Amino acid sequence: MHNLPPSEQRQIFTVAQLNNFAKQTLEANLPTMWVEGELSNVTIAASGHWYFTLKDARAQVRCAMFKGRNLRVQLRPTNGQKVLVCGRVSLYEGRGDYQLLVDHMEDAGLGALQRQLDELKAKLQNEGLFNPEFKQPIPTQPKHIGVITSPKGAAIHDILKVLKARCPAIPVTIIPTVVQGSEAPAAIVDAIAKAERSGLFDVLIVGRGGGSLEDLWAFNDERVARAIFSAETPIIAAVGHESDVSIADLVADLRAATPSQAAELASPDQGHWFRQIQQLSQRLHIALVRIGKQNKQQFRQLEQRLRSPERLLQQFAQTVDTLDYRLQQQLRVKLSESQQRLNLLKQRLRHPGERLTNQRTTIEALERRLIRAQQTLINTKTQSLRTLPLSNSLLVSNLNNSHRRADQAQQSLIQNAQHLLQKKRDRWTLLGSTLNSVSPLATLERGYSVVLSEDGKVITAAAELNSGDEVELRFHNGRRSAIIADE
Repeated sequence: MHNLPPSEQRQIFTVAQLNNFAKQTLEANLPTMWVEGELSNVTIAASGHWYFTLKDARAQVRCAMFKGRNLRVQLRPTNGQKVLVCGRVSLYEGRGDYQLLVDHMEDAGLGALQRQLDELKAKLQNEGLFNPEFKQPIPTQPKHIGVITSPKGAAIHDILKVLKARCPAIPVTIIPTVVQGSEAPAAIVDAIAKAERSGLFDVLIVGRGGGSLEDLWAFNDERVARAIFSAETPIIAAVGHESDVSIADLVADLRAATPSQAAELASPDQGHWFRQIQQLSQRLHIALVRIGKQNKQQFRQLEQRLRSPERLLQQFAQTVDTLDYRLQQQLRVKLSESQQRLNLLKQRLRHPGERLTNQRTTIEALERRLIRAQQTLINTKTQSLRTLPLSNSLLVSNLNNSHRRADQAQQSLIQNAQHLLQKKRDRWTLLGSTLNSVSPLATLERGYSVVLSEDGKVITAAAELNSGDEVELRFHNGRRSAIIADE
């Protein structure tokens, strides 16, 4: 029998004191901790507090989560749900039961995914896969764009809509792939490899629309990240919405907040090209007007300086006529070359061609006006000069000097006109090369063709056609009709 202390040395607790002491001991010695388990006996009180039991295969513990804490929880607790909670151990003094006071709760599966994601991010970052020096520049004028995504998702429709609005002449090829589920990572890696082997693309868009962390998980796979990093073709990642940031976004050469923004980043704006053409046309018009003013000014100077006998006046008139004829010939040659280049641009690019036709008409009208104005001015001044009275030998000497200056002015005028027109011809050649590089006809010349329905709609998928449908095949040098037959 144990020796008991004398009665005067005994410290006697009430039940309430004992439970209070136990509570203080537990709270003071056990830290805040994370616990994973299955929910059972879930009760949501009228006060807003949650009471439940957290259990596993061997034990269970009572839990409470008060209203001020559970308002921040994203999930709704249900029996049988596996959760991860964070809280502190305490004791309910009224019954003497110890319990876990929960401050935070999350789905156990989601928490595991997040931990896995954080670990992979840290690993790849340490290897340098996110470093800016490994990012490739995105081409400003791509000749062919590849899109790796699901052909049935909303993302592909947004991408194609933006590309068609910005620059419909650029060919776009869809490399279909699964973007969700256990098979998605391998399928995405295979699609990237297929695009690389083809050698067709200047830039690739890889992504999908929005979704939960589980939906987007394929783009957090290490295999996909390394495939994107190793690709020689620049890749724009567009995974989910703006708030979703996947590992694919971090590894890609450029991250887009949405699929629509990815299409904007991958394509040039044809409206900018049209504005450049319009500006060049305006500059050409201004240059022609300036040449006309310079001619008019030179003719006025010659009129003021020149007083000569009728024979010399006739020679001067012939010189002026020759100068006018050479200038007109130069202008006709240069304008003819510009017209030929405009016709070529019209054949290669349908939409800019219509604008170039309008500009050519304007230029031709300006040419006719300039030629008529010059001819009228020369005739008027020649007639005035022929009516002048004969002068003395001093005027003859002055005429010789004026004649030499007229020759010099003629040479300067011709050189200036040739230099100006050469600059315009070089600019038109550059624009023609740029437009030709993105022309859909250039793509057809490489062996591609376009399938059109009876109403002229472009067919992009086999599912849009039925047996017996009549279609039109568009090649670079003609068209042919065909009827769809069963395989």
